[in-house]
This record gives sequence, C-alpha cells and structure tokens, in this order.
Amino acid sequence: IKNRIQKKLHVSDEDFAKWKFAFMSMGRPEYLQDTDVVYNRFQRRDVYGAFEQYLGLEHADTTPKRAYAAKQNRHAYEKPVKIYN
Repeated sequence: IKNRIQKKLHVSDEDFAKWKFAFMSMGRPEYLQDTDVVYNRFQRRDVYGAFEQYLGLEHADTTPKRAYAAKQNRHAYEKPVKIYN
C-alpha cells in the first residue's frame, strides 16, 4: 500500500522514506512497521464518529507558513487532511 500512496501523492523516494505510518483508532496512533499487516487491523463498522479508523501519515510540513495566521489566534491549529478513497 505504501507504493500506491507514494505514487498518488507524487512524493520523492528520499522524502517518503522519512514518513511514518500509523493505524489511527479512537484518536490514538499505533505506529506501524513495514512488515505489519494493515488489513487485519481495520474492523467493519457502521458507526461513525469516535470509532472511525484511519491510516495516518506523519511527515514534515513543507508548506510555507502564513504570517498572519499566528496573529489571529495563538490557540488555532490546522486540521489534518483525510483522504477518502
């Protein structure tokens, strides 16, 4: 699945090697190794909300920072991006 994600996001091999993958459930990450089987971790549920499960990617934010955002609200943060397939 890592190869498919790298191609979809157009990330270089050098940058992609630094990324960490995590299984997200109940808002908590469980970091994965390359040998882990991800499919078995996901459970089919018709319940949404806190029970949703995701594959998370931790990586460096290389986007330019907005100078005015820091002055708006010091407690503000950017929400994570969720990619649905």
